[in-house]
Amino acid sequence: MKTCPFSRKSLPSKFFHDYIWGVPKTDERQLFELLTLETFQAGLTWQMILKKRHYFEVDFKHFDWLKIGHMSNHQIKQILGDDRIIRNHQKIMATVNNARALIQMHKHHQSLSKITWQPVKYHPVTHKKHKNYALPTKHWVHLYLPIFKKYHFKFVGPKILYSYLQGAGVINDHVTSCYRYREIIKEDKQFAHAHLKFNHN
Repeated sequence: MKTCPFSRKSLPSKFFHDYIWGVPKTDERQLFELLTLETFQAGLTWQMILKKRHYFEVDFKHFDWLKIGHMSNHQIKQILGDDRIIRNHQKIMATVNNARALIQMHKHHQSLSKITWQPVKYHPVTHKKHKNYALPTKHWVHLYLPIFKKYHFKFVGPKILYSYLQGAGVINDHVTSCYRYREIIKEDKQFAHAHLKFNHN
């Protein structure tokens, strides 16, 4: 079966490609995990992040944003001292900040899921990529960046945001020759239909 080129680089990459990337998600923990991993990936390879994913999961309480948001200074220092993950002070503090921002959002009846999906009205977008080339991100940055800034998310630049939207399933960027391309289109239709029915009930 043909797949996107990045999926062939390692077993973790293949798993991420086959079961996570492009699949529409609304679960807060899953979305927060994606946003966190994308934050740490900035300036590094995705393969490195996926290899360390387990250790990120351990240090960040299985990406439970409530627990992360209430971490003590001592707990944060422990993470900063763990050489199994990327010990970048700015990225670690941004993750804690983003968890706290999410806590505040929920107090005002908002969520990461809502700000991820409401701009596209719960209709995933499919790009027709015939090769593994970079697509222009300007439209998506203009659409999403002000929203994430409004809720005080940090370390969320254009590239991180676009990669997050790909992972969350808002954008299907599997190349057209990849076997997951058409599978994701089917999943997207089911997802959009389910939310249409939910909103009408």
